[in-house]
Amino acid sequence: MYKLRPHHGLCIQLFRGRGYSEEFVAHMIEFIEILQKNPEIELFPDCDVLCQHCPHKTSEERCGRYEKVLGLDNNVLNFLNLEPHQTFLWEDFKNLVKEQILDAGELEHICKGCSWLDFCLKNNRPQDE
Repeated sequence: MYKLRPHHGLCIQLFRGRGYSEEFVAHMIEFIEILQKNPEIELFPDCDVLCQHCPHKTSEERCGRYEKVLGLDNNVLNFLNLEPHQTFLWEDFKNLVKEQILDAGELEHICKGCSWLDFCLKNNRPQDE
């Protein structure tokens, strides 16, 4: 089982080979390949597998933008009426996020304040389409 920040369900679907660093991008590509095997995930509103290569992660295993990023996680959880630590198969969570947030035009509302929002709005078409 993989721990996954709830808002990363959006980031993964809108990923287009760009990120904070080459290391981050390579890690994202590797993790997306893992997710294609449809593993079980836990919605984990704290540092997850993708955070390992983020420049905002502090040495204490904490996000340097904790409050802001936690807000994004809570936006996703609240909008989808989910609870922290719920488990899903990746495909089920991905489809829920796609249908209720991406396809419904809710991305701008959910991700307000994210530095990647403009990029994602321009690319709001999940990769597997």
